[in-house]
Amino acid sequence: EDVRLIGVEAAGLGLDSGKHAATLTKGEVGVLHGAMSYLLQDEDGQIVEPHSISAGLDYPGVGPEHSFL
Repeated sequence: EDVRLIGVEAAGLGLDSGKHAATLTKGEVGVLHGAMSYLLQDEDGQIVEPHSISAGLDYPGVGPEHSFL
C-alpha cells in the first residue's frame, strides 16, 4: 500500500528573507547534538537562528528520522 507524506514548515517572513524555520526546504546537511540532520547554518557551518512566531517551531534542525526520509 502506498503512503503519501505531507510536510509543513514554518516559513516565517519568507523563505528568501533568512527569517524562517524551514530546515527541510532551506537547510543543509550538518551535525547538531551528535546527529547528522538538515540544519539552518551559515557558510562556515555555524547554526543560524531560526524564526517562527510559534513556540517549538523555531529550532534550527529536524530529527534524523525526518532527514532520512
